[in-house]
Amino acid sequence: MRDTELYQQLLGLVEPWTVARVELSVTDGQVGVWVEHPPACRFACPECGAQLPVRDHAEERSWRHLDSCQFLTYLHARAPRVDCPEHGVHQARPPWAEPMSRFTTLFERLAIDVLQACDVKSAAGLLRISWDEAWHLMGRAVARGLAAKPVRVPAHLGVDEKAAGAGQDYLIVVSNLDTGTVEHIADERRKASLDDYFTQSSPDQRERIRAVAMDMWQPYITSVREHLTDPDSKIVFDRFHVMRYLTTAVVTVRKGEHRALAAAGDTRLVGSKYLWLYSAQNLPAHHTDRFAALRTVDLKTSRAWAIKESLRHLWHYHRRGWGAKHWRRWYFWAPTPACNQSSTPRTPSNVTRPGCCPTSPTGSPTPARKASTPVSKPSAWPPEATATGTTSRPPSTSTAVDYSSTPQQSATEFPDEPEMGCDPEGIGAGGRPGAYNSTPSWPTGSMSWPGS
Repeated sequence: MRDTELYQQLLGLVEPWTVARVELSVTDGQVGVWVEHPPACRFACPECGAQLPVRDHAEERSWRHLDSCQFLTYLHARAPRVDCPEHGVHQARPPWAEPMSRFTTLFERLAIDVLQACDVKSAAGLLRISWDEAWHLMGRAVARGLAAKPVRVPAHLGVDEKAAGAGQDYLIVVSNLDTGTVEHIADERRKASLDDYFTQSSPDQRERIRAVAMDMWQPYITSVREHLTDPDSKIVFDRFHVMRYLTTAVVTVRKGEHRALAAAGDTRLVGSKYLWLYSAQNLPAHHTDRFAALRTVDLKTSRAWAIKESLRHLWHYHRRGWGAKHWRRWYFWAPTPACNQSSTPRTPSNVTRPGCCPTSPTGSPTPARKASTPVSKPSAWPPEATATGTTSRPPSTSTAVDYSSTPQQSATEFPDEPEMGCDPEGIGAGGRPGAYNSTPSWPTGSMSWPGS
């Protein structure tokens, strides 16, 4: 078999294309394959597919092909151009490569497999291409995949960012929480980055979105409010960021109180910095006695920690009714006038709570319902903590709160909510884990954090 016939079969060329000649350069370590077509051929317009005669030819180009043993292989050809009456002069598409590519389709197929198996630098070394060319091939593969992917708007979205390199460079990642797949990636943590995702679908398709989980980044909130109907009932603040705000607040309270106590010669909080960062269930056993002793003392830090831990129960509820009851009681307690500004956990004043809710048993977020009108808050502290530790000891100057007398939302607003005192899910006495009735979705709407 002649070399031209061999490469005709290896390249899979079909009429009218044929291999004209093959040249081997041992010095350069390359094999050159030249292909051509006979005269008087007709080629399809790349826009409309109409078969047209050849107008002229572009300059000779080369495409990297699969290696021939240890030799780099390049395909050379002059691509024909056609003159379409409707679309003008265009270059006909060669059958061995995609438009604007310097690699054959078979080489790109191999490159994708290698890139999936290792990092870009290693793949570039194995394929004997540059780092930029490897990224170019990967970008083309992603673009083809996105173009072939049908537009499906998930019911539950997750919006988060990922650091890209050093400094403050971030990528925004939109994912489908039901399937765990990435739906969209864009540069920077900007409103426009999330807008790009929403504008890919029609308003009717966006109606399928039931919840969007995110951190408390204002550009994300603004984008959701702009593109979704009833957005405040669909925004879900994820647990990690909510608890991080409260943990930061506990640290702030401890610092202020420690300075005040130290100035008076009281060293009770010395060496307790990291104790207050633990949750109740993660506290190391060798710190249990000291931490229990600190919590029995009348400290603002102890109260701030108890407020944080009480909210943690929010994500354990599966029913809105029980969750809403816990939220109202936690909300009444946390911002009481008995605690000044420095000891009340809160998020930044420019961040509002469009929504926050627990996940369903399947792991999907459940959209939060609208908030009722804020009511007055009790001026006293809640009862003393039990063994589970959801509240702290009240100051000696205050009295326990009788929550049965505090304003409550009508039970008819929560048709799935059982009567108070029932425990259909075995949550605990009176339907609450521990000593405190715990855990709902957050109120939605324009309600700001207490004191903001």
